[in-house]
Amino acid sequence: PAACVRATSNNMNDRQRVLLCSSARDLSPAACFSEAPFTMSTDLKVALCAGARSSAPGACAAMAKQVNTAAGAVPDDLVVDLCYGSTDTSPAECFVAAPHHLEPSLRVALCVDSTDVRPAVCASLAFEMPKDLLKAQPKPGADAELDVVVETDGTTLPAEGGGGGGG
Repeated sequence: PAACVRATSNNMNDRQRVLLCSSARDLSPAACFSEAPFTMSTDLKVALCAGARSSAPGACAAMAKQVNTAAGAVPDDLVVDLCYGSTDTSPAECFVAAPHHLEPSLRVALCVDSTDVRPAVCASLAFEMPKDLLKAQPKPGADAELDVVVETDGTTLPAEGGGGGGG
């Protein structure tokens, strides 16, 4: 922790340095802090980087902050939620790839802890599918079973008839 404190920014107060570095095993929290967006408040950067094992949460946050949504810049507290504890920039990459019509908090919920862009791709495909395809039922005698139908609003409903065929 002492080496981490020595590596911190001059614009931090003692409380912030202690919170950032108290559980540090190396300089990673300080490196994370340095990678975090300059526009983010010191307290939020400390929240993002305390306990970090690499600079990845800061890099993740920097990538996420480059995205503008219909409502403007992504709020810093959501960026912290998205990137805290990340081991690479995958959550931010997922956030960037997520359907742009989703509000930022939903994009964060979709991508937090993601290890790639698959959640965003899946959501994009689901929003592009026609509703009648999402409600499709297997034909009588089909080998595939259909246990649930996912509606476009995200709800999951039991399939009519309780599933199909077998084989």
